[in-house]
Amino acid sequence: MNRFVTFIALIALVPGCGPEFQIRKEPDLQTITDKELARLKHVRIDPDFHALLSAKSEWQIHTSLDHRTALNDDDLQSVASSKRELSKGDWILIDLRRECLFQRVRQHHGVSGQPRTYRVDTASERGFPFQLQFVGSGDLETSVATFPRPTRGRFIRVTLLDDAPERWQVAELEID
Repeated sequence: MNRFVTFIALIALVPGCGPEFQIRKEPDLQTITDKELARLKHVRIDPDFHALLSAKSEWQIHTSLDHRTALNDDDLQSVASSKRELSKGDWILIDLRRECLFQRVRQHHGVSGQPRTYRVDTASERGFPFQLQFVGSGDLETSVATFPRPTRGRFIRVTLLDDAPERWQVAELEID
């Protein structure tokens, strides 16, 4: 019986067992630490930077907004919009279908529908973990999220952080 207990203890202490069983959870999208905000303040734009992207026709877009196809149809007249006025937590997830290099995400709103405060996160080929790249306020007609430095990733997630009196509307997405 003494040998059996020793054997079980050795199995439990084998290095390399266990970390793959850790529970992974999505970050709280409403919480942004001071450390993250400090990192985002130092934006460096290289005038010679050129994004390396997959063709827009290959992108897959998932969203909580109505009329998802409007986000990628090259028509500024068609608009995807939130289902309600108070749209905190609404989101857009773009799958570029392969890892790409980019530094900006633009939302074209048309006449109205800009987000109050929003965040943009990116993730690599595996899709986890997402890393915060931008926190800011939307602008009339076009909201531009510029990252501190060029980012390599496959997934881009835009999430509203505040409620607004009108619906969030996006006519088109651009990434460069």
